[in-house]
Amino acid sequence: MDVLTKEGKEFSLKAQVGAALKRQGLQDSYVIWQTPVGGFIGIANDDPRAAEDHSKPKERAKKKKQLCRVYRANCDEENRDWIIKVTANGPHERAVFKPGEEKELTETQINILKDSVVESRVEIPPDSGIYSAKAPEVAAKNMYPDFQVEKDPYTNLITMTKRQPKYIIEYLEGA
Repeated sequence: MDVLTKEGKEFSLKAQVGAALKRQGLQDSYVIWQTPVGGFIGIANDDPRAAEDHSKPKERAKKKKQLCRVYRANCDEENRDWIIKVTANGPHERAVFKPGEEKELTETQINILKDSVVESRVEIPPDSGIYSAKAPEVAAKNMYPDFQVEKDPYTNLITMTKRQPKYIIEYLEGA
């Protein structure tokens, strides 16, 4: 006799079957079995189906690594040679290296380095003469050419934003 849900269907989770077996006191004489369609049921230990395994093999996603060199984008002499650390998905995926050193990095680590930026923001005060211009956004862009214009739709105040990357990534071996 198979252990099924009250409606006579398969359980969607393995833990649900374990709980049902425990409630009925069958945990010693029954095992949890995954059906060919992916659900779970409880079957007797001596059932021939217990030898079959329909569970899908869990393939570990192989992390594709890319050989590259990473440099600091700033040219400060005081931190030019400091090591670079990047950690993705916990300590098992940590890279520590010197700037310019050839290193294999995962796509996640590279994306973390790409997303690492220094953001500068300049808020144009409401009493600035920029707002009296015909096109305040153009006047602000002329005043701060390296910055992007952001205009608050509710207050019409302008904020100039500049994002500079912290790292330069040089891909090696046919990126």
